[in-house]
Amino acid sequence: MNGTKYKVSEIFDSIEGEGKRAGELVTFIRLTGCNLRCSYCDTAYAFDGGEYMTIKEIKNRITYKKVTITGGEPLSYHLIPLLDALKGEVVINPSEEEVKEATERQQAFLEEKEALKALKDAESISTDGHKVELVGNI
Repeated sequence: MNGTKYKVSEIFDSIEGEGKRAGELVTFIRLTGCNLRCSYCDTAYAFDGGEYMTIKEIKNRITYKKVTITGGEPLSYHLIPLLDALKGEVVINPSEEEVKEATERQQAFLEEKEALKALKDAESISTDGHKVELVGNI
């Protein structure tokens, strides 16, 4: 495992209270930090503090195969190394605002991609009469 560290507010076992796994036993990993400051936040204590933990240290504290990563705001972290290491059934529990922002970014990307495809297919001639092509993996 690599030396990636995550700032962890707490790790605890509980009963999942939301979603399709409601009522199941899970280990929660609450990451520290959030840039959103939602008015309905019930975990403001996770904005600061916590301790940096390696993936190995986190794994050593996990009891159940089912894990929920929450925050703070978990999507502010690069989670791929942690998700690869856990190899269980993991749910990432972002805030509604983060999901909305991610959806908007995805939509903007798709619109940009379509515009680039149209540009790629368009024939362009430079001012000196040479054909110009847009080459790229779109």
